[in-house]
Amino acid sequence: MSLLVDIRKEFQGFSLNMQLETEDKEVLGILGESGSGKSMTLRCIAGIVKPDSGKIVLNGKTLFDSEKGINLPPRSRNVGLMFQNYALFPHMTVEQNIAAGVRDKQKHEAQIAKMLRLLHLEGLEIRRPWQLSGGQQQRVALARMMAAEPEILLLDEPFSALDGRLRQEIESDFAEALDTFTGPAVLVSHNFNEIYRYSTRTAVVSGGKKVEEGGTKSLLASPERIASARLLCCPNLAKLDNSGYAPDWNLHFEPPAAKEGCAWVGIFGGDIEFCAEWDGFPVKIREISETLREATVRLEMKGAREPLYATCSKTQAEKALQLSSAGALFAKLPATKLLFLQD
Repeated sequence: MSLLVDIRKEFQGFSLNMQLETEDKEVLGILGESGSGKSMTLRCIAGIVKPDSGKIVLNGKTLFDSEKGINLPPRSRNVGLMFQNYALFPHMTVEQNIAAGVRDKQKHEAQIAKMLRLLHLEGLEIRRPWQLSGGQQQRVALARMMAAEPEILLLDEPFSALDGRLRQEIESDFAEALDTFTGPAVLVSHNFNEIYRYSTRTAVVSGGKKVEEGGTKSLLASPERIASARLLCCPNLAKLDNSGYAPDWNLHFEPPAAKEGCAWVGIFGGDIEFCAEWDGFPVKIREISETLREATVRLEMKGAREPLYATCSKTQAEKALQLSSAGALFAKLPATKLLFLQD
């Protein structure tokens, strides 16, 4: 099973130009900020929005083709789309909501029982949506969608309505549901941790188009594009000139041969190391911002226009502050941790 998307859509002040492809039984993550076009892409695949041009093909079946004049209605696409707010029928029970998704009425009772068991909803059959927690509502929405036996799942920010505790509670159930589904899935999110947790491959989108794609773990650990690094909340990014000099940091870098010509250098805060004098450059701490379990240290360097932000434990931050006060704090940016990025 596979999905091919190559579409264009013009809106006032925004252009969608998206190319995507899924493999058999994989979860493709689409990572992008709000307004980047990721949710609109799902709506085009589902048939809710008609692209201006291009094509959409699912398992060899053409859902949309502007040149051939094909545009199947949503009910004929056999696509499962789960909205951010789950869109459950408020007047229906859990069982009735699931039943609404069953296409083959001969499988009616069997499908309902299967989905109740698969999504751990036994005992909630007669409850209505307002009587359910956010996590339970999400599972009902998944059950209704999967009861229709779609060829692909389209998941639009499925965790946006849940707080941190509820997200943790349903992680295993959600992963299990994806694992038991026989076809591919597309998961849209602005949260890179969700993408990392559930997707096997990731496409980063910005300004209505895909800017980078690759295996999820490798892409999120070492992005190739500046837009990806920003989405991953990399706090340290500096422009490089043609010689490898970063004026904002007053540091010179030598990119590996494969990265020559890159326009930016970056490093995640947790990859900056405090070190001995002979192994680094002098820095001073100007500010320490603490969270519950860690600290972000603002480092300033001689001749630099912008600071570096290092993330470490509170204990490490306290020790670093003592060294900084004595003028004996040094830091280094390990070469293996540097990101050399294209525009």
